[in-house]
Amino acid sequence: MNYPACTRCGNLMRKDSQRAVDHPGTVKPAAGGICKVCKRKETRAQPVPLAIPDREFHLDVARTAYAGWITERNRRLGVRA
Repeated sequence: MNYPACTRCGNLMRKDSQRAVDHPGTVKPAAGGICKVCKRKETRAQPVPLAIPDREFHLDVARTAYAGWITERNRRLGVRA
């Protein structure tokens, strides 16, 4: 039998593909999928997300709003740059 291989590492996915053949509809065919080894590596290698990008985004929005407020105040007061 020709077993499907993992698209990432080339590992043959025998159990899943055999179960899919023996019991159709119970297991998704693994052809073109990712094997358990790759999935395990992927889940272990997930870095802990830091809140720095969100913080930077909020600071940027705050700076922009503040700059807009200053510009508006200066325009009302007639200050020239």
